[in-house]
Amino acid sequence: MNYMRVHTVTVLFSLLSTALIAANASSRDATIDADAKRILEQRCVRCHTEKAPSGSLDLATVAGRKRGGKSGPAVIPGNIGDSKVFTRLQASGSMPSMPLGDKPLSSVEQKIIQKWIESGASLSGTLKAKTHWAWVAPKRPLATSAEVNPIDSFIQARVTSAGLPISPLAEKRTQIRRVTLDLIGLPPTQAEVDAFINDRAPNAYEKVVDRLLASPHYGERMALPWLDAARYADSNGFQQDGDTHQYVWRDWVVNALNTNMPFDQFATEQLAGDLLPGATDAQRVATGFNRNHLLNGEGGAIPEEQRNVNLFDRVNTTATTFLGISLACAQCHDHKYDPFTQKDYYSFMALFNNVPETGVPPGGAQYRIAEPTVTYGTAVENEKISRLEAQQKTLQTSLDVSVRKAIRTESSALLPALDSQIAVIKPSIWQTSQVSTDGSFQQAFDRPYPTAITYVPLNIDVDGKQSVELPGISNKNNASVYLMRTLNVASPVAAEFRFGSDDGIRVWLDDDLKISNAAQRAALLGQESFTTILTPGEHRLVVQVVNGAGIGGFAFELRKPAITADQIAILRKAAVGKDLSDAEIRAVQVAVLPMLQANDFSNLRKQVAAISKEVAALRADLPKVMVMSDAQPRQTRILDRGEYLQPREPVTPAVPAVFSAAPIKNRLDFAKWLVRTDNPLTARVQINRYWQLFFGTGLSKTSENVGTLGEPPSHPELLDWLATEFSWDWDVKRIHKLIVMSHTYQQKSDVLPIHLKKDPANRLYARQSRLRVPSLLLRDVALSVSGLINQTIGGKPVYPYQPKGIWDGLAITNERDFSYPQSTGANLYRRSLYTFWRRTAAPGNMFDSASRQQCTVNASRTSTPLHALTMMNDITWIEAARVLATNAIEWNGTVDSSISDMGLSILGRPLTSKELQTMRKLAATSMKYYGAQPSDVDSILSIGNAP
Repeated sequence: MNYMRVHTVTVLFSLLSTALIAANASSRDATIDADAKRILEQRCVRCHTEKAPSGSLDLATVAGRKRGGKSGPAVIPGNIGDSKVFTRLQASGSMPSMPLGDKPLSSVEQKIIQKWIESGASLSGTLKAKTHWAWVAPKRPLATSAEVNPIDSFIQARVTSAGLPISPLAEKRTQIRRVTLDLIGLPPTQAEVDAFINDRAPNAYEKVVDRLLASPHYGERMALPWLDAARYADSNGFQQDGDTHQYVWRDWVVNALNTNMPFDQFATEQLAGDLLPGATDAQRVATGFNRNHLLNGEGGAIPEEQRNVNLFDRVNTTATTFLGISLACAQCHDHKYDPFTQKDYYSFMALFNNVPETGVPPGGAQYRIAEPTVTYGTAVENEKISRLEAQQKTLQTSLDVSVRKAIRTESSALLPALDSQIAVIKPSIWQTSQVSTDGSFQQAFDRPYPTAITYVPLNIDVDGKQSVELPGISNKNNASVYLMRTLNVASPVAAEFRFGSDDGIRVWLDDDLKISNAAQRAALLGQESFTTILTPGEHRLVVQVVNGAGIGGFAFELRKPAITADQIAILRKAAVGKDLSDAEIRAVQVAVLPMLQANDFSNLRKQVAAISKEVAALRADLPKVMVMSDAQPRQTRILDRGEYLQPREPVTPAVPAVFSAAPIKNRLDFAKWLVRTDNPLTARVQINRYWQLFFGTGLSKTSENVGTLGEPPSHPELLDWLATEFSWDWDVKRIHKLIVMSHTYQQKSDVLPIHLKKDPANRLYARQSRLRVPSLLLRDVALSVSGLINQTIGGKPVYPYQPKGIWDGLAITNERDFSYPQSTGANLYRRSLYTFWRRTAAPGNMFDSASRQQCTVNASRTSTPLHALTMMNDITWIEAARVLATNAIEWNGTVDSSISDMGLSILGRPLTSKELQTMRKLAATSMKYYGAQPSDVDSILSIGNAP
């Protein structure tokens, strides 16, 4: 945790907030004594109390203040120079400043203490340390007016009392562009803008809001800050940065937001979906929230150490995301400022310490994921599998009928073949073809069976051996050899053919393909087999062995099929015409299935086998999502200074004691407590984040920390009103609509001189904030206005344009697994949400985005010129600009009209005369330059894949 950053931010905004307090002191009839009492109770009394006074100084009582502590009198009425309280607040002399270890008092607060001492320092009664506002459950305040949106009631009362004007509504073009970008992350189309402008109905704006809330792109926009908080990425992190399948969890989030899953359910399923009664696969996937952490698979990583690192991350992410507290500070010692002990930290960690994990993923695979996992397909994938399985079930029913019929009709002929001895088969010696190189391993399996081929005697004893080396094939990559022998059969006989191969193998019996497997392995007997009835006469057996590399080996055995006496008895029963039960059919069909000859049965068998193979392949391709589980209970202990090798006393699951929660046994109990209406944090924290989404800054600016070091809310009554409104039904879309329907949200963002003078940071919201579009959305806007955007929702991550060699600096040895496989076609233009996110090298054009290595709930915004440099040199923007310009010219054909149309598409409004004049000059300069440099035109036209 960056304490210096938090310290600096809180000091700056303490100055601002106290300045506002001082500016409005007269409106609240606040006296110097009352202000001094507030400061002492909030900042001093928690350490300097009557019961356990730090430094022997008791500031809670009048006697204690007069007596002072070890350093002398604390407060001498009328005497600033000798009053230790004031000198220590100013850090004068060699002594450290007070409050010790906390942010200093602002200049305004120090001035209040000075005036209080100078005026006699008269405070009667005992002071009590105030409980921090965030630890007390919110109570619903009354709005100041019932005639307006409640948000405006609170905001406008503060604006008016500060002597600021209330800004008018923004023009309609600005309104629809602002709300469309905020709710779905895309710009409105020109048709949507025109429709809104021409709609004179009183509820025209509300209809736009309702349409956007119902859009499937709403979930994509709202997922972005949640992915940052959950540190979602498509790889593990660290040097061996293996890919994962957590995109399935990402799609779960998008879908949950689109369907307006209530936030209490949204939170519960992500924290404890696996513990819900009758938990579905989707609910288990939701728990991927706490498996999105980094996973260290590097050589030398100590599993137990990494498991504890994962645990710490789980605790910190959950506490920050849902509770907005800096619980991480208590990992090594009691929290310095908030009421969280080290015991609180490890009791909280006990909730997450039952996952059956080792701490490191298995190595040697491209997709390095660690159990527990759940296999989960998309709706399209699951529908295809279900459809195939339904076909398979129908065919299997027909097959069962055919098997019953075949067993009944063929038993008489089958029994003699089963009784016959394998000795009636007289095989010739093996013969082999010359070795040929097939060009590639797979190509050998694409070629037809060569019927005209010359064979020579092999002269090697193959039968019954585990493996023999084939001459001429060893150490020849992608080389193929054919082996052939004839089998002379005196009487019907059942036979099992067993093979082994190094590597791939295909087998034909009488020109009928029986086995085909492009394997890569060492040869062992019994790797492949089939069973059949050989009729009297001569049969031709051909085997192809394809060697991928190294030794070329082969194994073969011919033997009687395994069939029991009970199965023979059932067949004899069928041979005399007796009906067989379903159990008897099942008992014999596996053994005799390959030997039955009925044509319809054989065809059905092939169809069932083909579908079964296809289903198996589809299931094998389904992603495995890392999820939570409590399958491995553990004893959690406090770790001395957070060191996993220094365990101390054991703890039981619990939330921090300051919240006085009922006993909690597991994550599900925790989730239920989290969304209780008397929980002081959850609703406030989420409302603060929603406000941050729509205004750029939360009601408390430190949305990652609402604790003692955090900034107090600028509008505490509004925050509590919204929190109690939200926790009534946890309806996210309803709250979002309430916010964007407010005058506060819809107002102009024009900055007046009085705004700069009285409220430069816009903490009173007398105007709307002026914000840069985040980089992920900026790319989506470029793709959208150019018409290139592919609005497909969900699915595997894609690899759009990135700088060449973006992953080269990772020092990863396996280039095949970690090269950048740039997408093609429409996948180049998917929304930024779906761009593959490698933790060790995030997408180069997504500046100001979270690293996704740790929980981030307060994204940075900068205005560095490097952003413009990135966009001017990124293929996405060059291609989008070229396509937009081409389309504009094709629409109109004139420079002026083309420029106007492009400006309207990009900005959502007509260009001003000054902007149009600037663009004309730029167009004239560009056309003159490129007219003289036709090769540069060709270069620009060759960038990207779009026409």
